[in-house]
Amino acid sequence: MNLKSLFVSFVLLGPLLLLSFLGWTLPRPLSLEQGQFVSPTLGFQISAGQSGWRLEAPPESLPSIVTIFKSPQPQTGLPATATVRVDHLESPLTLAQYVRRWMQDYHRFGFDILQNQPIRVEGQEAFLLDLLHREEERQLRQIVFVKEKTAVILTCRDQQSNFNQSLPACNEIARQFRWLSSSAQ
Repeated sequence: MNLKSLFVSFVLLGPLLLLSFLGWTLPRPLSLEQGQFVSPTLGFQISAGQSGWRLEAPPESLPSIVTIFKSPQPQTGLPATATVRVDHLESPLTLAQYVRRWMQDYHRFGFDILQNQPIRVEGQEAFLLDLLHREEERQLRQIVFVKEKTAVILTCRDQQSNFNQSLPACNEIARQFRWLSSSAQ
């Protein structure tokens, strides 16, 4: 290999090697082994706690979903899941303002609202929504957290017939949510 081809290789491959090196050395926000998702960039952490559910990486096709928890065994059909979605807001909103903004959309998407109320989860303000899809016999619980310009939505879903068995695990995961004190908003 002559000096010119070595230089070209370095110029072309150098940035790729640097990116690869940085990718391996930067802290990962998702720790599958510990069942915990921590993201200083997004400003929060959440884990499976004692639920027994598995933490999995989200599908790349849904960039607003940052992590997924799955039940280890399906009751019937697909396993129950809990997704964690992040919504980046243009300007700071209160929890009530954020929830009010989306409340009417549930009916449009085929959901009946069974329950909606502000709650406290381990001392943190949150909003709880229990929903039932009219046609798909699917039940959801959403727990919404808002801080400044970030909304985090935990959505637990299962078949309506199995939902009461999944609910304790969903609530356990919600209790593990924490805002990080030095979050970059």
